[in-house]
Amino acid sequence: MTDGQQDVAVTADGIVVEGVAGPVEVYSVDGTLVARVNAAGGRTDIALPGHGVYIIKVGDRTVKVNR
Repeated sequence: MTDGQQDVAVTADGIVVEGVAGPVEVYSVDGTLVARVNAAGGRTDIALPGHGVYIIKVGDRTVKVNR
């Protein structure tokens, strides 16, 4: 997901969120909360437990990623 200055990308260990200030939540496809971080606006790396499909919630937007 790229939206102006906000970006969510898949990495080898999880995801990286850039340009987001505020809460970022990561859910598995069954709705289980996997991670919750408070991003500071720069680059935030979030480790994920394994490969699969995840739902990333950033503010009022959501994006589905496959890792």
